[in-house]
Amino acid sequence: MTRQRGIKRRLLEPCITIWKALSWINNALKQLHLNLKMSNLIAASCESQTGSPEAQEKKPLKPCCACPETKQARDSCIIEKGEENCQALIEAHKECMRALGFKV
Repeated sequence: MTRQRGIKRRLLEPCITIWKALSWINNALKQLHLNLKMSNLIAASCESQTGSPEAQEKKPLKPCCACPETKQARDSCIIEKGEENCQALIEAHKECMRALGFKV
């Protein structure tokens, strides 16, 4: 019985190693996807806020209305996962706010 366990264990070790590597790759891809999504959100938010200079002079942009895409993604993440797990989205929103001239 002990010998069979040893054989099974030796046969499973490469599978476990491969599984761990695939899990690591999967997590890395998820992080890359998140970073790409954040970049797209920042770009979309900054583009949506740029308009004619006359319109910006008439009504200054309020912080609560700036970067709605990054703000929504940040808020959803914080609600679902907690603030400590959403630092990348928080920083993305801050970058967007700074790009629009807000001091954050």
